Amino acid sequence: MFAGRSAWRLFRERLIRPEADYEPVIVFGAGEGGWQVVRSMLNNANSPYVPVALIDDDEDLHNLRLRNVRVVGGRELLASTAERFG
Repeated sequence: MFAGRSAWRLFRERLIRPEADYEPVIVFGAGEGGWQVVRSMLNNANSPYVPVALIDDDEDLHNLRLRNVRVVGGRELLASTAERFG
C-alpha cells in the first residue's frame, strides 16, 4: 500500500510541476516554513515559480530532500547556488 501511494504521489507531482516557462526559486530555510513554501509552489499548477534548491544554516539538514528539492548548504553558498540554477 505504501509503495502504491508513493508511486501515485510522485506521478501526480510530475504532472503538476511545470516543464517550461517557470521562474526557478531558491528557498531560504528547510524547516516547517520552507516545507510549506515548497509544497505550495509544487501543488499549485498555476504557480510561475518552481523551487530548485533550499538553503539552510543547520548542518544537520544539508543534503536533505524535501519533495525532491535538495538542501544544498548554508547561506555562504547562496551566490554559487544562484549561479548554478540560474
